[in-house]
Amino acid sequence: MKQINKWIIFSLVAAFVASCSEDILEKEQYKKEIYLVGAYDRVWTTTVEYSEEDVETYFTISSSGTLPLDKNVNVKLKINEELVDIYNQKYWTILNEDKYYKPLDQSLYNIPSLSNVLLDHSKGISVKVPVFIKTKDINIDKDYVIPVEIESSTPYPVNKSGEKMLILLKMKNAYSGSYKMDGYTYEVEDGEVLEMSKRHISNNKTVTPTGINTVRIFYAMNNESDEETDIQTKTIQMTILDENYAGSDYVKKVKVDAWHPATWSASGKSVIDTGKSYYDPKEGKLYVEYQIDNMLYEETLTKIKTNEEIYK
Repeated sequence: MKQINKWIIFSLVAAFVASCSEDILEKEQYKKEIYLVGAYDRVWTTTVEYSEEDVETYFTISSSGTLPLDKNVNVKLKINEELVDIYNQKYWTILNEDKYYKPLDQSLYNIPSLSNVLLDHSKGISVKVPVFIKTKDINIDKDYVIPVEIESSTPYPVNKSGEKMLILLKMKNAYSGSYKMDGYTYEVEDGEVLEMSKRHISNNKTVTPTGINTVRIFYAMNNESDEETDIQTKTIQMTILDENYAGSDYVKKVKVDAWHPATWSASGKSVIDTGKSYYDPKEGKLYVEYQIDNMLYEETLTKIKTNEEIYK
């Protein structure tokens, strides 16, 4: 009899606990608020490509809480360029003004749903907000941001920690990325290449996009740097031409020049293009040949594929 009573009591307790658990799970455990995904980190980065056409990217608005939305939410956004100054003053010093974020000119982008973003409860707890950007003439040496803020949200309130965000633009083109460089240097005397002076060079390099069909690299073994002076005096620009190389039907000719010719000229230096540079899209290779002062440089750069490219 005692054993039976124990089982009865145990069953009743278990049923009560299960009932309480079900009740808890059916109720919202947190305050339901609307926020910008990425706002907690202050800056959210999106990669966009240099293009003649408007480029589409997006950011996301979402809802907190443990349960799905039970009604639609209307969110009104605004562009608040004061956020850029606030961020720069908080995270940089006056000595780093060249690294300050710059608000992207509003004529260069469009957010069609800015005044009313609909978060449809039947489609989930978040929504992507499209942004269309004119990227053709964006300066690669400026960190441009789009400063967005949630102005209002109905019927759920805005999360104060997630209402403001800078969208940082990271530029790319078809040729940019990480490359493995393997090459040689030669001394040049009276227009003749001295084969005896041949020296092997090898390094990983970042091929930086500067436009739709232009990129730059730090030449030879110069260390990469984000200092303006280094960029102006130690980088070369390559333009992938819409012209086939040496009879090929897909390998493209490449023009080589100083990235900042005026600075090079002022220092008495220049980049001489030998006319032998090319880009092989099938192999993902850039071959560049150029002369600076009395040194000839041959560099073969092979693109290092990202995981996304490997499994594409």
